[in-house]
Amino acid sequence: MLAVCEAAENISENHLKKMNELLKKMKIVAESGFKEEFTELDIADNSLLDKMWNMVNLGQWTFITANISKKSLAELAGRHELLFQSLKERDSEKASQYVKNHIEELCEEILTKVEDL
Repeated sequence: MLAVCEAAENISENHLKKMNELLKKMKIVAESGFKEEFTELDIADNSLLDKMWNMVNLGQWTFITANISKKSLAELAGRHELLFQSLKERDSEKASQYVKNHIEELCEEILTKVEDL
């Protein structure tokens, strides 16, 4: 959560602009139903996330959660709006809470799916 707090406090207008463009692309891809492209955009243009992606196969986890989620890709893409807005407002507390909620919600969906097996 420290990273998102730092981002909220130090994010540049250029980064906000890039994030906004990525969110728009995510929505378009989500409406098309392309899960592979959706997961790629989920971490696009972020070298730290890209390194983590490769180390822990985050792409596979994102793809898996997108497949098992009861939410549509458009709903999943929309969840990023709250994070974007909190970063734009430079509200580190909101951004941190949003990321925490996002991760917890994904974990609950995975656990529910496993329990259903």
